[in-house]
Parts: sequence; structure tokens; C-alpha cells
Amino acid sequence: MKRIILTVLSLTFLLPLHAQKAGELGSVADRFDEFDATLKSLVKTLGRADKLAEMDEFDKSLADFSTRWDLYYQAQAAVIGSNKSLLDACTGLLAGKEELTQKAADKRTGLQAKADFEEAGRFMAEKDSVYRRLLKSAQRFSQVQATGKQLKKVQTREQLLTAQLDRHYGAAQAAVAVDASLDISPLEEKYLNLKNYSAMIQACQYKPFIERIKDWLLSFAAVAMLLMFANMVQGKIQAARQMKENMKKMQEQLHKNDDEIPTI
Repeated sequence: MKRIILTVLSLTFLLPLHAQKAGELGSVADRFDEFDATLKSLVKTLGRADKLAEMDEFDKSLADFSTRWDLYYQAQAAVIGSNKSLLDACTGLLAGKEELTQKAADKRTGLQAKADFEEAGRFMAEKDSVYRRLLKSAQRFSQVQATGKQLKKVQTREQLLTAQLDRHYGAAQAAVAVDASLDISPLEEKYLNLKNYSAMIQACQYKPFIERIKDWLLSFAAVAMLLMFANMVQGKIQAARQMKENMKKMQEQLHKNDDEIPTI
């Protein structure tokens, strides 16, 4: 009888404990369902994000989700660890969160590459007229020795501008490495053209009048040599054509004379 009473008392205490544990497991399972639904919603949000500003908002939402999940997991670690179904669900949630985090990072990299590429194109288009003005100023200041300081300022400004140009072009090249669909050919042509302006601006320097005359004569002589060479080549081509025409006429005349010889 005593044993029966002890058994009844034990069941009286154990049943509430079992019910309590079952309630805890059910509560954790319900929260897992909520976290899973939030995760699926974030996946859809990432799919719709096509701008960096939208990615910023997404990252905030993902960070908030991660914080809430980490805090809840730490608080319920004992309950989760005591049930295989909850452990499996927990593993699935962690895997889903890691996959979503990686996809978000990859998408941000792609969007950032496209943004850098477009920014490089805008920068080069806007700075074309700036380089032209700098070259014109450098050439003007290089004519007089007294404006040497102004020339130096122009060249320094150009160096700073070209440093920005190099950075933008480097970013565009990096963007193409990320997204092969981007065509860098137009940017490359514009970049080389602007670098040519840069070289001409930095080459500007004051020269005495005699030196400028000498340079002009040398450039004139170089042009004259090119023209003389071109005329010589053209003359040889015309002479060859004339010789060919003369040979043709001579052949026609010989055939004509053969036709005039009487046959027996």
C-alpha cells in the first residue's frame, strides 16, 4: 500500500513536469516556424532588390533577424539540445540564414560593380571638357616665363584630376572582372584619350622664342620630309602604271603588225 501511494505521488509530480516540458517544446517549435517564415520573406525581399539603397535596407533587416535569432537560440539552447526534431529544425534555419547571407553578399558585389562602372563612365564624360580647358591654359601660360607659377598650378591640378581618373578606370576594370557582361571598350578609348591630354599638359613648359622657332622648324622639316616621301612613293606608283600601260600598247602594236604580214 505504501508503494502504491508513493507511485501515485510520483505520477502526481511527474505529469505536470512532463506537460510543462511538452509545452516548452511546442513553444520553441512555434517560434521556429516564425523564424522560418521571416527567413522566407527575406529571401523574396532579396530577389526584388536591384539597387544599392535597397540592399542597405535588406542588410538591416537581415542583421535584425540574425540578432533576434542568436538571442533566442542562446536562451533556449538547453530545450533545443534535448529534442532531435528541434535540433534538425535549428540546423535547417542556420543553413538557410548562411545561404541567404552569402547570396546577399554576392548580389551587393554585383550591384556595386555596376555602380562603379557607371560612375566611371560619368566621370570621364564630364572631365573631357575640363582636360581641354587645362590644356589650353597650360599652353597659354607656357608662352611667357613670368607665368611659370600659374603653369605649375595647372599641372598640379591636372595631376590630381588624373589620379581620380586612374582610380575610376581601375574600379571599372575591377567591375568587368565581376560582371563579364559590362563592355569596357568605350571607357578604355575615353581613358586613353584623357591620358593623352594629361601627357600634353605635363609636357608644357616655357621655352625662349628661339627655341620655339627651332621646334617649329623641326616640326615643319618633319612634315616636309613626310610630304616628300609621299610624293616620291606616288611618283613611283605613277611611273609603274605608265610603264605597264606602255607595255600593253607595245603588245597591241606587235599583234597588229603580225596581222598585216601576208600569208602564202
